[in-house]
Amino acid sequence: IFITTSKFATTAEDYAISQKDKYDIRLIDGVELVEFMVEYGLGVQTLIQYEINTIDTEYFSVQRKNMKENTLFDNIDTQKAANTKIRKYKI
Repeated sequence: IFITTSKFATTAEDYAISQKDKYDIRLIDGVELVEFMVEYGLGVQTLIQYEINTIDTEYFSVQRKNMKENTLFDNIDTQKAANTKIRKYKI
């Protein structure tokens, strides 16, 4: 295993490829090294972590199936509601 914090020269990469039948040579460049460090938490710290939420459409589709049709109005006396006066208030 050969590791660099930079990038390997093309000749080094070509040599490693040419020797794959004889040796198991692994080249890890700077980008891949950083990816490993982050993935395994080696030599890095988390400063800020973001949480991104999205709407759970499956939750709402299940809830909708469980609800009866017009459940919001099931307990309303429609005659009483029709006779209710609307009051306006000044704030």
